[in-house]
Amino acid sequence: FYGLTRVREEPVKVDSADGFVMQYEVRYPTGVTCSGAYVKLLEADSSLKPEALKESTPYSIMFGPDVCGSNHKVHLIFRQQNPVT
Repeated sequence: FYGLTRVREEPVKVDSADGFVMQYEVRYPTGVTCSGAYVKLLEADSSLKPEALKESTPYSIMFGPDVCGSNHKVHLIFRQQNPVT
């Protein structure tokens, strides 16, 4: 498990007219049998400590490829709270 973290000075405002673009590239070496390469965007939290992040840290958006055997997927997951419940 590898991780790279960057804390932004200002949170991303998803409702702004400026938008937000993030791009990354993943190249799996030959012989990878089961692996994921996800980008996770977290909620703004002043108590966030990047060195304490782990795989189970809650995220707002997760995106990335998942390769396992002959199964190749791209995940795009939005975590949201239902306004009704």
